[in-house]
Amino acid sequence: MNLPAPPTVNAYPVNRLTMTIAEGYEEFRQRYEEAVPEIPRSEMAAHSGSWADMVSWIDSIAPHGFVFYFRIETDSAMGLAGHSVRGTQYLMGNHTIAEKMFRHEPGILLHAPLRTFLWAPNGGPTKLAIDQPSTVFAGYGHPEITHIGRILDRKVAALLDFLGAPVPDELRLS
Repeated sequence: MNLPAPPTVNAYPVNRLTMTIAEGYEEFRQRYEEAVPEIPRSEMAAHSGSWADMVSWIDSIAPHGFVFYFRIETDSAMGLAGHSVRGTQYLMGNHTIAEKMFRHEPGILLHAPLRTFLWAPNGGPTKLAIDQPSTVFAGYGHPEITHIGRILDRKVAALLDFLGAPVPDELRLS
């Protein structure tokens, strides 16, 4: 009788990058969602005939290489506990890029799409946080996955630069 393999534990360091944004929450959020648009789920079926068609479609709707799949408003839930922080969490990424890692390790979908969190306390500065993709994906210990993580670092850096947000050196140096 074959017993299941014991669980594996893989500890790895991750850089959490938090940027202070020079503009207000609503203004930055609007520009973020223009740069990282919501994926039009109603159109996905029309582009599911072939992978090449899917890649082409995503390239045409993702001006900076990313779309967001889900948006979670945290205001009301956290407001019940007395917090006055505006916040939106995004699951953002690009499944045509994630596929290049998935082929080596399906478990990468634990971290793809990426998570970003935009927040601002009442009267406080707007902040945007993301875990640095290359440090997250390096934890899988596969050179191709790590390579794609570095590509994602540069794409995130280009997005931040486009948005006029500070770009951490860690994203540019990977």
